[in-house]
Amino acid sequence: MEETSNAVGVPNREDVEILIVEDSPTQAEQLRYILEKEEYRVFAARDGVQALDRARKCAPTLVISDIVMPKMDGYELCRHIKTDASLKEIPVILLTSLSDPMAVFKALECGADHFITKPYSEDYLVNRVWYILTNRELRRDTYLDMGIEVFFAGKKHYITAERVQIIDLLISAFESALVKHQELEQANRELRESKEELERMARHLEDLNQLKNKFLGMAAHDLRSPLVSIRGFSELLLSGDFGTVTEEQAEFLETINSASDGMLALVNDLLDISVIESGSLCLQLDRGSLNGLIVDRIKIGRISAEKKNIRIFTSFDGDIDGRFDRERMGQVVDNLLGNAIKYSPPGSDIFVSVEAVDGGARVSIRDEGPGISEEELDRIFGEFKRAASRPTAGEHSTGLGLAIVKKIVEAHGGKVAVRSRVGKGSTFSFFIPLGGGVDGVPV
Repeated sequence: MEETSNAVGVPNREDVEILIVEDSPTQAEQLRYILEKEEYRVFAARDGVQALDRARKCAPTLVISDIVMPKMDGYELCRHIKTDASLKEIPVILLTSLSDPMAVFKALECGADHFITKPYSEDYLVNRVWYILTNRELRRDTYLDMGIEVFFAGKKHYITAERVQIIDLLISAFESALVKHQELEQANRELRESKEELERMARHLEDLNQLKNKFLGMAAHDLRSPLVSIRGFSELLLSGDFGTVTEEQAEFLETINSASDGMLALVNDLLDISVIESGSLCLQLDRGSLNGLIVDRIKIGRISAEKKNIRIFTSFDGDIDGRFDRERMGQVVDNLLGNAIKYSPPGSDIFVSVEAVDGGARVSIRDEGPGISEEELDRIFGEFKRAASRPTAGEHSTGLGLAIVKKIVEAHGGKVAVRSRVGKGSTFSFFIPLGGGVDGVPV
């Protein structure tokens, strides 16, 4: 901004004394810093009472006051200044964080010359101060011959401010509204730009996710065949069909068989996750007995359970049948029952129940294992998430089984749930509607 320091009635900056009235030490120091950078002399008061006393002892060139203060607010301070014959020509700028339109009328009623809305920019404040100081002479001999009564918001306001004060306050109100409008426009632009950037990032992440799924599927598919061969040949060698093996050789072969079995389980889970997340999973819905499916899967699970002397008890609520994907639902039961066996101590019991609920069925599998902490319950169905507890006989865990369970159950329109207490065991359950569905539709 280019100054006209020799203009009529405009004092040199070093002759200008500005009294700032602000109860917040931080904001007072910020205001002082801005004004002293412009080479004004600055004095501060912490409330209206102290400011009025200071002004009467040594009249400042300009007063800049906050509105909300203890003892005496900015409106009352301004009113005292404008009704004091020795102080009334001192311009008063009010600082406010209020957005109430009544602030304009209150400022007019108390005779304020200008108001600035917080937060304000440094340049705007400096320009307003210079404007007020430059136009001081215009304020002389501009009193109204009579007051004006104005009705606003159902109230009558009696205004006796000077004409220039009224114009300045209206201008400041317009400027404040304009600044807020510009800030809103800027915020809207930034919001639009952020939205567009988020959309670009989302598309990029989706592309990366598809690439990840494709890579996992390819890698898992290529690994599956050799792993099946390694596991099969190790079992053949252990069987003795190709000759006897020493005790040391048998130990090595069992290690190979166990490791290949664990790797094959991981590869199969990766293939499932890849298929599900790529949207290529198609449910083959056929009508069948859910009870029969559970019984068949328990027969397979008992082999592992008997090795740990674990007993499996069942409870069926009548004969429940419906339309579901038998292979995928078998996968769900295998995962949940398998986890219960893995994490249960030897000699414990597992309870499997099936009950009819609201047009569907709820399957629950309760174990007597170590349980899961509350912190882990919220994330246990995520991919590659494992609980702090470990399988009780060194069994393998990929961290994908529960994620697969959740996705398959939700693909059937159902929900999964878990209840657990540390040291008291866990109950995993799922609900699926059995009323039907569309066969072969990708999910």
